[in-house]
Amino acid sequence: MAAVLTFAFVMTALVMATRRKNAELGQSVAERVKATEQLNASEERFVKAFSSNPMLVTISTIAEGRYVDVNDNFLRKIGRTREEVVGHTAQEIGLWKNPRDRRLTIESLRKYGRFAGFEAELCKKSGESMVCEMWGESISIEGVPCAIGVTNDITERKLVENSLRESEGRNRTFLAFSRDGIWIHNRGRIEYVNDALVSMLGYGSTQDLVGRTIYEFFVPEFREALRARVADVVLTLGRAPLTETAMLRRDGSRLEVETTAAAFLQGDAVQNVSIIRDITGRKKTEERIEKLAFFDQLTGLPNRTLLLDRLKQAMAASARSGHRGALLFIDLDNFKMLNDTLGHDMGDVLLQQVARRLALCVREGDTVSRVGGDEFLVVLTGLSAGAESAAADIDTVTEKILASLNQSYPLGRLPHRSTASIGVTLFSGDGTAIDELMKQADLAMYKAKEAGRNNVCFFDPTLESAVKERAALEDDLRRALQDKQFLLHYQAQVGDGGRCTGAEVLIRWQHPQRGMVSPADFIFLAEATGLIIPLGHWVLETACGQLATWADDPEMAHFSIAVNVSARQFHDRDFVDQVLAVLDQTGADPKKLKLELTESLLVDDVAGVIRKMNALKEQGVGFSLDDFGTGYSSLSSLKRLPLDQLKIDQSFVRDILIDPNDAAIAKMIVALAESMGLAVIAEGVETEEQRKRLASHGCHAYQGYLFSRPLPLEEFDAFVKRL
Repeated sequence: MAAVLTFAFVMTALVMATRRKNAELGQSVAERVKATEQLNASEERFVKAFSSNPMLVTISTIAEGRYVDVNDNFLRKIGRTREEVVGHTAQEIGLWKNPRDRRLTIESLRKYGRFAGFEAELCKKSGESMVCEMWGESISIEGVPCAIGVTNDITERKLVENSLRESEGRNRTFLAFSRDGIWIHNRGRIEYVNDALVSMLGYGSTQDLVGRTIYEFFVPEFREALRARVADVVLTLGRAPLTETAMLRRDGSRLEVETTAAAFLQGDAVQNVSIIRDITGRKKTEERIEKLAFFDQLTGLPNRTLLLDRLKQAMAASARSGHRGALLFIDLDNFKMLNDTLGHDMGDVLLQQVARRLALCVREGDTVSRVGGDEFLVVLTGLSAGAESAAADIDTVTEKILASLNQSYPLGRLPHRSTASIGVTLFSGDGTAIDELMKQADLAMYKAKEAGRNNVCFFDPTLESAVKERAALEDDLRRALQDKQFLLHYQAQVGDGGRCTGAEVLIRWQHPQRGMVSPADFIFLAEATGLIIPLGHWVLETACGQLATWADDPEMAHFSIAVNVSARQFHDRDFVDQVLAVLDQTGADPKKLKLELTESLLVDDVAGVIRKMNALKEQGVGFSLDDFGTGYSSLSSLKRLPLDQLKIDQSFVRDILIDPNDAAIAKMIVALAESMGLAVIAEGVETEEQRKRLASHGCHAYQGYLFSRPLPLEEFDAFVKRL
């Protein structure tokens, strides 16, 4: 609630900033007059909404406690004039009955930036005191630390609670005349209800409610929480905190209420009393204030105020998660010409249609806002952690936006076409100021305008180059599949004594202009675009064909081939059928095929992974878990997998001679494999000392430069024959 009201007090600053923006944009006199009239009307609505709020609202400086502003309800409640309050401190007007209470709220504001549900007694000018429940939040007004406070007078509610404990007879008389709804129940069964609640719920008499359970009068989604709440109160003979919930009237309509509850012993029975206040009017007022404060009145999109708040949250989330976000500045091309030719009414219709299209182009967690005129800002969150990958994510979104906005718009009798220019800047929670991000996106947008409009430009030129390079690489990758530019290299897998037992196949791309392209430069793109599925199928088909060829060579007939399978490829619905079809087509022995899986497979649907593995295992296909110890697998998942082998990752082998931790991990993996009846192989073995250390731990199968680099097929055959 405090966060909503805060923006009402900074409205004047926002209005002035928007006026300055209008002037900077060089709008015509007529446009500035219209914009000024709209802003003045909006400001007037804010003031009215704030003044009519039923809560008591104050703004004061934190350091001195000097009141900056208060609403009329606050003045009326404490019986003072605005002159007696504004500019004075709470001490000067004797507001706090116990000064210690104010100190506690100030300490909470300084330490946590807020306080909530704080109860204290305030003194009216007449000397009469009232019990209040307060919420507060720290804000900054022109650089001065201030506090906004929202207060609710709960004197009557406290009297009710105290009265209940003093005398049941006196209670019933008081309860009957309370303006709040009240019922007394025994573990949910209603024993008493006052007339106010009967009327509130739309019933004719108390007999319509007595004997029924309280739960049936609440909307279904709150009932379980209510049962738990009643149980807690009964168990502790305590009081439930003030809670906002919703009840059902007799006609089925929804009633927004605020409830509190307490339990006490009445003889041998536990009585529960609930005080229920209708806050439907207050909720509607809050919704009106929020809509005026946070949303553009023409399009219904978040306005600049809400955008800045969400951008701040997105930057904080980016700092915590490591994922990047992006700010997109979108400006419609030649919008002024449309206003001049078809009129501002048609311009408004176009803006509404643009708003709807933009909202459909982003995810639910992203924010689309209109910040003025024909300018829209979009906040994208949860992008990839790497800058280039995040830029690729943005490229997908901006292509979708441009395509959507380029579609014709029905304006009156004739269709109208409009394009947009988009400026993009990335953020990663690195402390960049919000104003700086806005400037970067704005500058990038003007670059897009200069580039011919209907265009996208990144603020960072290197990212622009990366996006273009990625697009070119993707086109080349698709062409490479068609032109069969890929080939396989074979890296030997050997046992003790240097005897070759098989090979792992590793894909290479022989590009006609780029030359030999490493998998590190294109596999990620194949994964992102889905091309990994046809590419992986080609690798599997080629490897199985080679197995069938080796079967006719006595020196190599015993060789196995290990094929890497990506998570996306394995999760393809027809993966098992594809593998079996390739084996049948090539005539390869399934027992000589070993599929290397990564631990990322185990993030989702472990049961589905196991089903597919078992289906292939029944046909003789073996499985090795690659890069073991670097990913997500747990022992509970590992023991369920029908594996044949664990592969020690080269990151543990590299420093096995100098890092005790790596040596201990390698030893542990060998022991784990042995206890589970699995074979083990180490990759990245480059020196004889590394091999000996692995052998001393019980690992007797190796792969690495000590024996052979990955070789083209002819060179691999020659290498094997030299052994």
